[in-house]
Amino acid sequence: MEETSLRAQLGETIGRLRKEQGLSQEKLGLMTGISRQYLIKIEHGVANPTVELLYRIACGLGTKMTRILDEADLDELSPSPEGR
Repeated sequence: MEETSLRAQLGETIGRLRKEQGLSQEKLGLMTGISRQYLIKIEHGVANPTVELLYRIACGLGTKMTRILDEADLDELSPSPEGR
């Protein structure tokens, strides 16, 4: 089974929801005050967004932050060494 990080799961979910809304990364960035470059990093699981940024992204997507967390496939997560 492939190990997946929380950042990667959240990023994939954010990217999917953004595309479902028909938004470009640039448009979502303008709506949320987050640069397109940082959104790319979030969607690729490279950046570790704060709770505040997740909230701003959720608002830009017209949804709740809990939806992003609920729709991320958290069952596929590998344990994080940082949490130990």
